[in-house]
Amino acid sequence: MSMATKRRLIIHAGQHKTGSTSIQNALFRPDLEVAGQSWRYATLPRTQDHHALYRMIEHGYGKSNPFARAGVAGMRAWIAGQRGDTVILSAESFSELPPRHLARALAPLMRRFDETRVLLYVRPHLGAFTSLFVEHVKMGTLFCGLEKYAELEGDRFEYAGKLARWRDAFGDRLTVRPFIRDRLSGGSVIEDFLAQAFPDTTARHHGAPEKNVALGMHDLMRLKVFHRTLARHGIGARHHLGWPLADLISPGAPRDTVKLQLHHGLADTLATRYAPDAARVDREVFDGEPVFSDALARERARAVDTPLSLRPGEWIAADEINTLKALATVFAQSHGKSPMWRLRLHLRHLERQSENNA
Repeated sequence: MSMATKRRLIIHAGQHKTGSTSIQNALFRPDLEVAGQSWRYATLPRTQDHHALYRMIEHGYGKSNPFARAGVAGMRAWIAGQRGDTVILSAESFSELPPRHLARALAPLMRRFDETRVLLYVRPHLGAFTSLFVEHVKMGTLFCGLEKYAELEGDRFEYAGKLARWRDAFGDRLTVRPFIRDRLSGGSVIEDFLAQAFPDTTARHHGAPEKNVALGMHDLMRLKVFHRTLARHGIGARHHLGWPLADLISPGAPRDTVKLQLHHGLADTLATRYAPDAARVDREVFDGEPVFSDALARERARAVDTPLSLRPGEWIAADEINTLKALATVFAQSHGKSPMWRLRLHLRHLERQSENNA
């Protein structure tokens, strides 16, 4: 560690569907180079993020679980002992915590560093709405349509109040970055993160690929069939299958160019709903520049005239649907009773990511 460099703690807090997996993949790769500084991505073995720390904070500070708080204390001590001018934590799930809980849990750790920066990426309203809906379908946690999703989760995309609470908790340590390609350094969330995390030097990632990109409609409907069949067999925790299945069922996702888009009727309704929030975010976060208001107008204009069908039969052939149902049934009958399948799939998914990063 350089004696002349202040120690810096970087807390990357997401949000979901803002390139977090791509950032974590880049940090995990052995070819990331930072000129003139030592750094450490302080993950536990066989993990690529800090979701476990999120869970500890959620239970320890949200539910006052003393064992979870003890786990947080242990993680703080371990992270503080990591060698490096810059130490990085990353979990998009941090964005789901009340920021006061995250600040309280990590306060002793932040005091061990000369500087702390909290990086929060925020995706404009309509893009976030669509991408999170797609993620729910992929993970098998949602089977309703877009209109019903707007009723159930619409409040999730009201940003201004949430960002105000983040500012209250972290003050000038907080940096909010818009997840808009032409607003990101180099047009890449990886480049942008590295520029924010290492502002006084040069960091190069040698072409780390983007991860967890949105699936096209054909592959999304394949996953929907699989998950719906598992649900009929009473298989819970289907989200554990989402990423491994996406890895296996859709190796050629870029070829599937038809992506889910909002139709004009819903886009107009949502744009009207979120316009005041976008204006407030622009005033309070972006110094009055219409960053989110302009993004809302652009996304509204991209809506399609006719709603895209969410019925699998409209996208994939009947014989393929029957094959997917049969495979899901075999899985449910052979593995559904054992709790170990979740752990095995998760570990194999991490191994596959490590193999790709080697």
